[in-house]
Parts: sequence; C-alpha cells; structure tokens
Amino acid sequence: HREAMKDWYGKRGVSCCGFLLYTKAPEEGEVYAEYFYCFSDDTCQDANMVLAAKSYIYNEHLPTLFSEDVTIKVKWESDGAGCFNSNLMKACQPLWYNWTNGRVDEVQIRISAAGGGKTSLDGSFAVMQKKLKDVVSTGGMDIYDASTCLEAFLSGSGMRNASAAMLSVRRENDLKITDGS
Repeated sequence: HREAMKDWYGKRGVSCCGFLLYTKAPEEGEVYAEYFYCFSDDTCQDANMVLAAKSYIYNEHLPTLFSEDVTIKVKWESDGAGCFNSNLMKACQPLWYNWTNGRVDEVQIRISAAGGGKTSLDGSFAVMQKKLKDVVSTGGMDIYDASTCLEAFLSGSGMRNASAAMLSVRRENDLKITDGS
C-alpha cells in the first residue's frame, strides 16, 4: 500500500510499506494470514524500498515460520503500482533463492492492474493509523521517526495477526536496469 506519488512527493517523515502474507503450514495444510509492515525513515517509496522489505521478510521473518529443512515457495502478488511493477522487481525474482541461501524460492510474480480495487491490506492500514493516533493522543508517546513509529506499533493492543520491522534502505549502490538504448 502506498500513496499516489503526487500526494507523497516532497514529504518528510516515516514511510510504511505493508504486506499481507499468506502462509500454509506443510503438516497442517491450514492457511494463515498476517499483515506485515515495514517502517522506514526513507520516504522514496520506490522499488528499492520494496526490495529492502522483501529482503527482510524473506531472510528474517519467513524462516521463523518454517522448519530449517524447508525451502519456502513464494507466490508474489501485488498491485500495479510502479514500485512493485518495475523491471528491477522482475529481474530480482530468480535471485531470491541465492540471496536467501536456498530458504526462499520466489516461484511466481503476479501483478494486478493499478487501481484494481481495495483489499483487506488497505483496511489494515486504517486500523494501524488509528492505533498510532491513539498511542499519541493518550500521551503514551510521541512519534517522530521510524523507530518511534515501530515502538508505538508494538505497544499495547489493537492489531491482531500483525508484525512489523524497521527498514534501512541502502541507496549508495542502487541497482539500475537500463533498456540498452
């Protein structure tokens, strides 16, 4: 989920990239849903932000949900926003297996049309926003950067089946893909 670029451009503050993760327990066959939010002081909301978030989820979060001897097969689905539907994201798909030391294999990418409708993830952002506002309005704490945003998110209650992490997006060696012209 992200704001339209025209609404976001030039803002400062905290960026949040959200994901809805469906996992299937191999031995039980049941499907579990979890919202996962990545907070960052980097406000670009571009493909590099999404790659950093996927790297965290694939290397740090998903492996905690499965035994070590399992290769986690991921079917990536996203809306058509540019940060998700970039050539960079498509070029990285076959690399995740090596980048995660064989733990995660991104076997499919499916991109829906931009503006293709709201999902439960969009609704979860509203719940998260209310939770953060409540923390501030009750005097619990001030939110002024990604770390305090994460701290506020993790405090108290209000969101079930939700996890979060703080991201640092490295931009000094941005990977660039050109069309050769």
